[in-house]
Amino acid sequence: MTQNLLILFLSIFLSSYIFADNVIMKDGTAYENVKTSIEENYISIIFPSRVKKKLPKKMVKTLKIQPVKWPTIIAKKDIEEERIRAIEFVMEHSRWQPKEQQKPRLAIFPFEAGKGISEAEAKLYSKLIKTSLIQKRIFRIIDETSFTKALNDKKCKDKKCAEDIASELKANKLLTGSITHIRDSFYINADVVDIQTKSIDFSETIVINNKGDISGSIDTFTKVIAGGTLEFWSYETINPDQGEPSHIPYLWRSAVFPGWGQFHQNRKWSGFLYSGFYVSGLAYIASKNGTYQNKYNSYKASMTFFYSSFLTPSESVKLFSLLETEAKNKDLKQASRSAEIAVGITAAIYVINLIDALIVPIRKSTPEANVQIGSPSPGMNFNFFPDNSGSVFQSSKVFYPAPLRYNLSYTMYF
Repeated sequence: MTQNLLILFLSIFLSSYIFADNVIMKDGTAYENVKTSIEENYISIIFPSRVKKKLPKKMVKTLKIQPVKWPTIIAKKDIEEERIRAIEFVMEHSRWQPKEQQKPRLAIFPFEAGKGISEAEAKLYSKLIKTSLIQKRIFRIIDETSFTKALNDKKCKDKKCAEDIASELKANKLLTGSITHIRDSFYINADVVDIQTKSIDFSETIVINNKGDISGSIDTFTKVIAGGTLEFWSYETINPDQGEPSHIPYLWRSAVFPGWGQFHQNRKWSGFLYSGFYVSGLAYIASKNGTYQNKYNSYKASMTFFYSSFLTPSESVKLFSLLETEAKNKDLKQASRSAEIAVGITAAIYVINLIDALIVPIRKSTPEANVQIGSPSPGMNFNFFPDNSGSVFQSSKVFYPAPLRYNLSYTMYF
C-alpha cells in the first residue's frame, strides 16, 4: 500500500528527469539532456523546451554524445531518428569521436538463417552489417577469426554460449540476430546484449526489399544500432578546441610548496618526490644550522679564553688557547660549508620543481567511459517502462512522467 502511494505521489508531483550530462563547461556548469551542434566558434545546444543557447567553444571542457530523452520523443520512429542523429554527429565530427579505450568491444555472433534464406546469404548479410558498424567508429569489433575459432572449439550454436565466449574475449556488447526472407523482402532482427548483465539492451528490426537500396538500408539499420548503444554506453570527449592549457596554475602552486603543482597536474609520484625531497632538505638545513650554531658558540667561547690567556704570565696557557681557538675556527668553517651545501641542495630542489611545473607537457587525460547506464547505485532507484516504446529509463534522483501511461517501480539499494 505504501509503495503504491509513493508511486502515485511521484507520478503526480515530479516533473523532471535527470539524465547524463551532455555539455560540461570549464567552470563546472553542466547542461543536461540537450541536443548539440558544433559551429566554427560556438557549440549550440537545444533544450527540451526548444530554447537554443550558444556556448563559446573555448569555454567548453567536455562533451558527451548520446540520444536525448525528451517527453516528445516517445514513438519508435522518433527514437530511431534521435539515435541516428547522435551517431551521425559522432561520425561527422572526427575530432570529437571516442578514443580507442573508450569504445565498447563488440562481438558479432553470425546471424541465424531463418525461413527462406540460406546460410551463405545470412553470412553475407552478417558481413555487410559488420562492415557498416566498423564505419560508425564507435566500436572495437572483436576479431572475427578469434571469435569464430572460439565458437567452433566449443561447438557453440546458441546465444547463451556466444555470451560466455564473448565474455572470455572481454567483449562489452554482443550483437545477435536472425534473417528471414518472405516473398520479396528480407527481415533482419537484431539484439544488442550487455555481456556484464546478460540482458538485452534493445532490439531492432528492419525490412529490406529485394529491389530496394540494400546498402543504404543496412547503413540506416547500423546507425540505429550504434546510436542505440550510446544510450547504454556513454563517453566524454575533451574539447580539442579549448586551446593549449596554461602552466601558470601549476607553477604558482609549486612556488608556494614544491610538489603541489605536480599533484594538481595529476602527477602524484612526482608530487610525492618533490614534496619529500623539499621537506627533507628543510630538515637537513635545520640540522646543519643547529650544528653551525653549536660550533659558533664553541668558537666564541674559545676566543674569550684566548683573550683572557694574555692576562696570565704562563706561555703554555697562551699556546693552548691559541691552538684551541684555531681548532674551533676550523670546525666552524666546516659547519658553515655544510650548512651552505644544505641550503644549495634544497634551493636546487625548489628550482627544479619550478622548471618541472613549467615545462613538462600537460596531460590531456581521456575521461573514463561510463560503462553501464542504469546500474544500481546506493539510494532509491526508479524504473519506468513506457507502454508504447519498451525502453527502460532509470535514475537515482528523480524521474519524468510522460503524458502517457507507464509501468513504474522503485528499489532501495544500500
